[in-house]
Amino acid sequence: MSIYFKKNIVMGCALATAIALSACGDDSSSNPNSDNDNPSSSSTGDVTINSSDDGTDNGTGSNKNSGNGGTGAPNGGSSNSNDGAENNKEPLPAGFEGGVRLNYDMTLDKAAKSFTLTPADQANMACIVENDQVEWKSVSPNPVTQTFMYDFVGDTLVLYSWDSDDEDFYPDGAMYVGGTAGSIIGTWKYTPCSYNKTLDQVECYSNDSFDGMLIFTENSAESIQKNLSSNLNYSKSEFREELLTALDEGYSWFPSVEELYFTAAREGNATYANIDVSYVTKKGESFKYNGKTYTVTVPEYTDVGNSHVIAVEIESDVKKCTGIYEISALVTKDLCKEENLNYLETESFKDASGNYLHYASYYEHENSSEFGDCLTDLFGMTNDKDIIYDKPSPLYKMAANNKSTHRKNIFMRLFK
Repeated sequence: MSIYFKKNIVMGCALATAIALSACGDDSSSNPNSDNDNPSSSSTGDVTINSSDDGTDNGTGSNKNSGNGGTGAPNGGSSNSNDGAENNKEPLPAGFEGGVRLNYDMTLDKAAKSFTLTPADQANMACIVENDQVEWKSVSPNPVTQTFMYDFVGDTLVLYSWDSDDEDFYPDGAMYVGGTAGSIIGTWKYTPCSYNKTLDQVECYSNDSFDGMLIFTENSAESIQKNLSSNLNYSKSEFREELLTALDEGYSWFPSVEELYFTAAREGNATYANIDVSYVTKKGESFKYNGKTYTVTVPEYTDVGNSHVIAVEIESDVKKCTGIYEISALVTKDLCKEENLNYLETESFKDASGNYLHYASYYEHENSSEFGDCLTDLFGMTNDKDIIYDKPSPLYKMAANNKSTHRKNIFMRLFK
């Protein structure tokens, strides 16, 4: 078996978080190779994974709707009705205080090594979207139900999610340890690794900060997840690297707000000839560019359960631009509202009567286009996003390949 270690993937974009990411690059791909990272080493044999947080401090929770210049306020509120231990009947395990416990009804087929999951609090409910009308209603079968296959590699549990496009299970499965080999029943702890059954290959992600566990019984499942909101580190983020590179090299192709969730390839050690950095912290920075002073702050940074919200403010003495990003991998009753219609992504399914209906599969609200236009004006640049340069920097060659594929499923966790 081959084992590869990858760097610069944040929060389990390989395959797992709550259980695992169902996709990373697009709506139907869970292939960890979709990111532009190259394995740094390989070997054969067993692998031991130590997953830990870096102890960074939390971003402050000031009003994410503040600011002007290309802003838009999220309308969804909390995207996870199960957030916080206060909503659970029993306290979370030690080390998971402030995290979440998500409960599921499970149908287990041991002979086929497969199971289905439905959120326990909405067993027969879904957000139906038809003719621009949004309704929270009872449907059968429930389109939110998810199907998984499981197997064991030695004493490690591997979970594979269903690919609805290819009507088969993905070849890459998320890996869990700590239970009893051969039996899914019990408690399993997340590892930052995935197993490709086709290639007989393990890939591990060295800076994956996600931490969680799964608890299976014969007819239920729990996903217990740490609160990762304290992991904000603007100084080492991909957002900062792309922002300063754009300014330094004269491009107005600015980063998307969600890139704060990613660690930069250069991890904050880069220097920029045309930028004079006054200070940089885990929550922002101040720098001079073309003789003017600019300040970057991150007033909102939430990453817990199904709730992922970021706000970034960049301002000079005359103008402020606010970028927002909010996504929920599960559309709850609170999000199933007509005011959120433009932020609900839908998929079709056939109900018990043979009718094809559309349900909201996830919620996403972001203002990347308006934010980019605002920054172009703020920094006094030409809006040249569509210009193809003869010799763009390596960073922007990568950006040209990746920006067209929005990473909206970065938090599409299998136990969502």
